[in-house]
Amino acid sequence: MKQISEQEWIQMKNAVWDEFLTHATQAEIFFSVGSSNWDDNAYLLNWILEHPELDKAIPLRAYWMSVPDFMKLKFASRAEAEAVGWILESFDFVETLEQKYVAGFWKESRIRFDPDEEDWTKGAIANASRLKRPIPKLMFQRLEGEEAKVPEDFDEGLPLALAQRLYDLLDEYEVV
Repeated sequence: MKQISEQEWIQMKNAVWDEFLTHATQAEIFFSVGSSNWDDNAYLLNWILEHPELDKAIPLRAYWMSVPDFMKLKFASRAEAEAVGWILESFDFVETLEQKYVAGFWKESRIRFDPDEEDWTKGAIANASRLKRPIPKLMFQRLEGEEAKVPEDFDEGLPLALAQRLYDLLDEYEVV
């Protein structure tokens, strides 16, 4: 087994994700957000922040799956999140996504998405009076459109063939 650095592994993994995201439909990306392993996928989340052509349902789903009420319950500012350390990347993602969404960075809305259907907003509603920073009302609004068809043969947010490529790379390389 060949040894590679963490940085080399991240580059290989990101190349596979880039291949997917370059050719994926909006529905596939929407599904990917909901089925991806978020503990190991900063690439997908950061990619969303840089692509205004995405359907609004994609960043809105990513926002609620990021549990923004936790961030707003625990931290009044970035400095407070920075003091904790491990949460800073998630804090910055939620804040950046929220700012861009409210500012209209994503304009297209063809995929139906209702944050209430997945119970993601319940904590935010239940804790509204205790949040150190409010969640904008716009983030709670349902998006009308067509149901995103669930693609078949996905694993960890990727089509099976691409997910298998990642597994094969892990069989070939040891990350040191």
